[in-house]
Amino acid sequence: MGKSPTINVQFNIEQGIIEKEEQLAVDTTHVEAEATLNAHRKCGHSEPCDCPKIPTDDNVGLMRKSNTATYIAHKVALVCGVKSELPLSRSIFKGGQHDATTLKTTLEQVKQDLPEEWVKDVQYVSADGIYQNKENQELTKGILQAKLLSPINPRKIKDQELNSSRMTKLHKYGVPHCISGHRLKLKGFDTSKEQYIWICPVFDLSISKRDLRVQQPVIFNIVMELKLEEQFVFNNH
Repeated sequence: MGKSPTINVQFNIEQGIIEKEEQLAVDTTHVEAEATLNAHRKCGHSEPCDCPKIPTDDNVGLMRKSNTATYIAHKVALVCGVKSELPLSRSIFKGGQHDATTLKTTLEQVKQDLPEEWVKDVQYVSADGIYQNKENQELTKGILQAKLLSPINPRKIKDQELNSSRMTKLHKYGVPHCISGHRLKLKGFDTSKEQYIWICPVFDLSISKRDLRVQQPVIFNIVMELKLEEQFVFNNH
């Protein structure tokens, strides 16, 4: 952030206005630049010269938001506290830099901007799935001694076999399948037992039963461990 906002954040932390955070959230956005891509300043000579080429903006890049939306922009990686929702640190990159490669600089800036004792309480860093790779996991642990919480792209993982009665596999999107090969239907969540309730598709009135074959209709209570540091763990009860 500039020097003044950083000082304000540090002061508010020292005064207890900003409380300690167990989890930080990282995301990027863009700021359109008042510049022309690859433009250089004029040196003032009317004849050809050897003056060094100085860009009008040395931190601008071409940012593609989609196939139809392109910006000449700066990229901003913003770090907020999950509990306070307040911005705590920021890093600036060229607009064309890939999000996944910005995490190292972003987390190093966090350590520079925030008091050491405050940063020690950070256990998790949450970010979009684009950040999910082994290198960023290791960087998060190495820089902040924290765990990166980032969704796994389903296209990169395979279905998992389930060692549980009446269920054969866990689909890559997190849906268990019954022994007849059908996807179970999520019925609800039991807050007292912290269990998701899945039902056999024969109990789902929205599904056509004409071609549905099941060995034995059943209702499942499936436990999901509600811990940030773990992936979904299913047990049949």
